[in-house]
Amino acid sequence: KTIMDDYYDLIQTRGWQPYTNAKSVAMNLHVEAGELAEHFTWLLESDLNKLSEAKKSAIGDELGDVMLNVLHLADLYEIDILKTTQDKLEKSKKAYPLGDEKLRKVYLRED
Repeated sequence: KTIMDDYYDLIQTRGWQPYTNAKSVAMNLHVEAGELAEHFTWLLESDLNKLSEAKKSAIGDELGDVMLNVLHLADLYEIDILKTTQDKLEKSKKAYPLGDEKLRKVYLRED
């Protein structure tokens, strides 16, 4: 049994099927990513390396929600998420080759 089998069982047993179309899943992905970001709001750089175990656990919960939505959306469109992610990484390497000043401008928001 896969994680998606378990996830679909959860959806089925809770009667959530009418709410799990691609649009709703994509919108919920945005919501869950926002909930993840909330855990970092107003933290100083110095705070990032000394999070409590409770805070790390809460962040992990939100990452789990984000991943379930990503996997669900990929499954709805029969997208191999690992292959797609690797392909995107390769495209990024080509778009921003090593030594290209464009890379610096992207991260530093320089004109």
